[in-house]
Amino acid sequence: MVARRSRHRRLAKREPPKKKTAQRSQGLSLNFDFETNWKEDSKVSDEVNRLAHGWFVDENTKKLILEMLGKSKLDEYAIEAEAMRIAAPP
Repeated sequence: MVARRSRHRRLAKREPPKKKTAQRSQGLSLNFDFETNWKEDSKVSDEVNRLAHGWFVDENTKKLILEMLGKSKLDEYAIEAEAMRIAAPP
């Protein structure tokens, strides 16, 4: 009984584990400016959706995206890696 109490006291004195924070890969960088105009956000969102759809259905759009990635020395696998990183549990 005494051993059980001392064990509980030791457990109660422990600090909770520190929360781990995910670190973003160095390959893709995201910049957020929360003071932008909502109309600009809407335009960007529309463009992102257009490009995402075009990736699967339009060869010219896919080439354009690959060129944009190439400027940052990335390839199409960077998109897959980022999607998996986002979808993975913390």
